[in-house]
Amino acid sequence: MTRCAKCRLGYSPEVPADRRLHRKIHDEAVFGVPGTIRRMDKVIWSDAFRKITVVRHRTASLAERNRAERVAQWARQDTDFDFAAYHARDSDDGRDAHVSLLHEADRIVGFLVMERRDFTRKLTWSEWDDPTAKGPYSEMTRGAEMWSIGMIWVHVKHRRQGLATLLISQAMKSLGTEMEEVGWYTPFTESSQALARKLCPTDFFVAK
Repeated sequence: MTRCAKCRLGYSPEVPADRRLHRKIHDEAVFGVPGTIRRMDKVIWSDAFRKITVVRHRTASLAERNRAERVAQWARQDTDFDFAAYHARDSDDGRDAHVSLLHEADRIVGFLVMERRDFTRKLTWSEWDDPTAKGPYSEMTRGAEMWSIGMIWVHVKHRRQGLATLLISQAMKSLGTEMEEVGWYTPFTESSQALARKLCPTDFFVAK
């Protein structure tokens, strides 16, 4: 048994089926999930090099949802989380999940999940950082729904180009909302907390 250092797949090189599987998985790990724009895809933003499509869970086809889930599974591997942030066959459960996918050169290299959440609390970063304060979830209240960023991820080869900010800004524009009205589903990853601090420098909503 061999484990690939790049795609982390354990496989037996002497087994043809394993070699084929490894080629597929390795290709996605290095370059991103294949993401050719299809007729069914809803494009919400584009420039000369990239496009952003959105998959609305409650109305999208299973093929659209499956592709979004595939990207979610790769995103999960860059975290310590046990589960992906999006699953194709989950019930809508009133959250109206919208998955934004960033396409570049026929690959999907960015992923954002936004959902409706109504269990919220507004915090300053000082409150979030204070080790003597009550836990950030201790005073959360159920109230009006807001859009919540469930997960934001960009492929390792495409980071530090402002693409996470681009995904969020275009998703908010498509949904008709603004940063001050959007929450964050926690716990954060290190990179998502850095992004939240950049986009919400004073205070922010936890929305779960």
